[in-house]
Amino acid sequence: MSRLTFSNGAFARKLQVSNSKVFAFVEGGLDRPFADRLLRAESKGVWRYQVIGAKELPGETGGKPRLVRLYAWLRKKGMLRFNAYSKESVCMIFLDKDIDDLTRRGLRSDHVIYTESYDLEGDLFLNADLVAAVSDALGMTREQAGAFLGLPSTWIQAQVERWADWATLCVISQARQVKVGASFDRMSAINPDILGATDEAQLGEFKRKLKSELGCSGVRFSRMYDRYRKEILKCGSSEQPLRLFKGKWLAPILEKDASRRIGIPDISVQLAGQKVLTALVAQVGNSPTCTCCSRRRRQLTRLLGDV
Repeated sequence: MSRLTFSNGAFARKLQVSNSKVFAFVEGGLDRPFADRLLRAESKGVWRYQVIGAKELPGETGGKPRLVRLYAWLRKKGMLRFNAYSKESVCMIFLDKDIDDLTRRGLRSDHVIYTESYDLEGDLFLNADLVAAVSDALGMTREQAGAFLGLPSTWIQAQVERWADWATLCVISQARQVKVGASFDRMSAINPDILGATDEAQLGEFKRKLKSELGCSGVRFSRMYDRYRKEILKCGSSEQPLRLFKGKWLAPILEKDASRRIGIPDISVQLAGQKVLTALVAQVGNSPTCTCCSRRRRQLTRLLGDV
């Protein structure tokens, strides 16, 4: 404990002596360039900022749990907003929402900026220009990319519907904190062909294990399962289709879809999903009408109005 306290104390002093006025803490991966582009667009060069990944923090762990602990520590120390050497600074923490809204485990603070979808990737797929990203990532014309995708919202909804049972298993497992192998951290184990239908036998086995772990009667489990599945499908046809569906899943699904349906001879679909995600995040902050920015601008304004 003493070592961790010392490390946090040294880190706090590092923030206090920094020339930056805004410190953004992110989980890692795409979150870092996303937050960088968002804050660059919002700062307009008026104030300096730093984007810090979870693994750059004191301690041996990273990811969301580390940032949640950081928030608690900053709040306890009065450092979510602090004044040092005549400079006022603000800390903000960017988090994937996961299913925190469903389980009511979210942190309620202007200093915590959640994704609207399950994760950042979901926000990017929904709010950036997916057709342009596919065009740029795969070296296609916009017309060719549009012919492949069709209406992006329709393509996304189709993936949610196809994997609705897997998402339901994952939501129940995470919400009830039981482990049966259904996890948002892996691709669907009940869709052997990720573009194909659910394997009913495998689904039945997961249901059996989950029901056993929960200690539910068959009737009670069926009602719970149907309720969550209907909620996922309801989200799928709404303005937030990825609220309970992991956006990161869409990258390998898109790659597989492209490998099967794009027949342009000189187009390489290798790593297409990751390339598209990179192209999506590269759109952030490029225009005053950036949807990814506007959905967070109100919270940033409340937080940074007097910085």
